[in-house]
Amino acid sequence: PSGVYTGGLAQQILNKRGGFMFSNLNEILKDLKEGKIVCLSDTEDLENEIDMCCLAEFATPQNINYMATHAKGFICDVLPDLICKVKGIDYLEQKGLNQDHRGTPFAAFLDLATCDTGISAFERSETILELSMSDKDLTHFVQGHTPVLHAKHGLLSDRKGHTEMSAQLSYLAGNNGTAVICEVLNTDGHMLRVNQFEEWNKDKGLKLYSLSQMLKDI
Repeated sequence: PSGVYTGGLAQQILNKRGGFMFSNLNEILKDLKEGKIVCLSDTEDLENEIDMCCLAEFATPQNINYMATHAKGFICDVLPDLICKVKGIDYLEQKGLNQDHRGTPFAAFLDLATCDTGISAFERSETILELSMSDKDLTHFVQGHTPVLHAKHGLLSDRKGHTEMSAQLSYLAGNNGTAVICEVLNTDGHMLRVNQFEEWNKDKGLKLYSLSQMLKDI
């Protein structure tokens, strides 16, 4: 489908790290700029998970549907601190609840006000594009089905998570710091780990990039 990377591994310049294959930063940025989905792994001491990621400007219905089908996690819209402040989006308060021990920076759950149910790939695409790529404020949105993640102001210097990593990659790709991320579940329903990625990825050809690589690259 348009905007989804399904190319062969032969065209990737890959590094062997601990027996598993990672692409380099330039390859990841090239795919992101071309509207393709990539995979990002964080560290064992945070979530030890892999997320799919694309730039928010390429939150096409096809890319959203691909994430829903093959990643199966929470499809989230990542907004940098500046855009959140301009739109008046603060961090989600959890009064009376235990705070998320991972520090996931949830900010809101929104639908574009003109949506119907808001959950279809087409309506989630529309919501994300309007949140990320337009100057529409919160008056154009209602509570809904798209989780918004408010990236920390200092990005990876403040929090080393998928949210901040994807926002940083968006900036490095010449974008506005917005992205879409979705946790990847393995076929058995458990979280996909790095040591399972190569087998899971055989029929997908997605590129993988790690937080530890990024911390060295930037």
